[in-house]
Amino acid sequence: MKVGTKEGREVASTERLDADRYTATLPARNHDYTPHPEGNLPRPKRLALPALGLGVLLLGGSFVGAAMILKGSPFTVGSLITPKNGTEVKLPTAIIPPAPDLLAVEASKRAVCAAFVDVEQGITPIYPLAPGRVKKILVAENQKVKMGEVLFQLDDTLAKAQLAEATADVAAAIQQLEQAKSLNIQHQEQLKGQNAAVDARKAELAVAQSKQRSSKKALDNNLLSQDEYLGIEKGVEAVQSSLRIEEAKVRGLMATNPKTAELLATNDLAARRARLDRAEFGLSECFIKAPFNGEVLRLFISEGESLGPNPRSPAVYICPDKAKIIRAEVEQEFARRIKLGQIAMIQDDTALANDTWKGKVTRVSGWYAQRRSTSLDPMQFNDLRTLECIIEVEPNELLPSLRIGQKVRVTLLP
Repeated sequence: MKVGTKEGREVASTERLDADRYTATLPARNHDYTPHPEGNLPRPKRLALPALGLGVLLLGGSFVGAAMILKGSPFTVGSLITPKNGTEVKLPTAIIPPAPDLLAVEASKRAVCAAFVDVEQGITPIYPLAPGRVKKILVAENQKVKMGEVLFQLDDTLAKAQLAEATADVAAAIQQLEQAKSLNIQHQEQLKGQNAAVDARKAELAVAQSKQRSSKKALDNNLLSQDEYLGIEKGVEAVQSSLRIEEAKVRGLMATNPKTAELLATNDLAARRARLDRAEFGLSECFIKAPFNGEVLRLFISEGESLGPNPRSPAVYICPDKAKIIRAEVEQEFARRIKLGQIAMIQDDTALANDTWKGKVTRVSGWYAQRRSTSLDPMQFNDLRTLECIIEVEPNELLPSLRIGQKVRVTLLP
């Protein structure tokens, strides 16, 4: 450095300024502080190395698990650690248990399917046979009913009028039959009277013929004129003609069947009685009755409602008073695992309850068919073929009662 010159003074002053700037008083020493080219940034904590080690361990565990799944054979973690000299080192700890092959085989023999609670003959929808207005509803939902008990009543005004008309027709037909029977008696009497008339004509003819013979002798002896004889002869012919007429009447009466009118009247009476029975049945159908002992599940009608000839839904759903069954629909893929007497474990389809009922397969259908209740969901394959099997449920008072239509999940044990 040159002193005393202008250039030297400038250089010396510059060096002093630099020395003063870099020798300024610093704050207390911070062990985590490290100068940074772009400024004094905070130094991160020293956790990078443990995190890196943990990541390596997790990656190695993932490879081990993938190898176990792909190979399907059990091995231990120690068998994967091999030093450079080629000898295998096994660790006595952290041993992975073998895969449960026996459990997998047993599970493959089981069949799990969706099912629902039903009765053998199914629930019965009740429709009225004739249209009408609901006059009165005599039952409620969940009510037990006996066979023949009235469920609801339709307006019977028209049915009563038809019954009265049919009753009058039957009374008139009975009178006509009695009249037909009297005609038979009249026919017999007419036939008797006509036969008597024929006999009378025959007697008259005999008398006329006798008189004609006497007149012939008198004519031969010139005791009677020719004109008188001709008059007697014409009288005989007139009697003969009247005899033929009476005989024709007899044949006409004999050709007439007196039973025909009686038969027609009898058939007409039978037809009118059939109409009377129909009217009585129509009146009785205004009172819709339970066809068997059971329980009313649901009512779809209300008082004052008019029911048409083609209703869209039944008026009442009634369930027969019989033992409940499980109607399981097994897909064709698993149908070969189903057999009679097979034990079934039944659970509610929801995950909210752990109740398990026990049952037994009592009947297996003989054909593959669609499900009994197909969904109209466009995303569901509705042409799925299933084999239906009936499962009888063992009674268990400790569990809640199964309800008709309840969806359950059935596991059929091998």
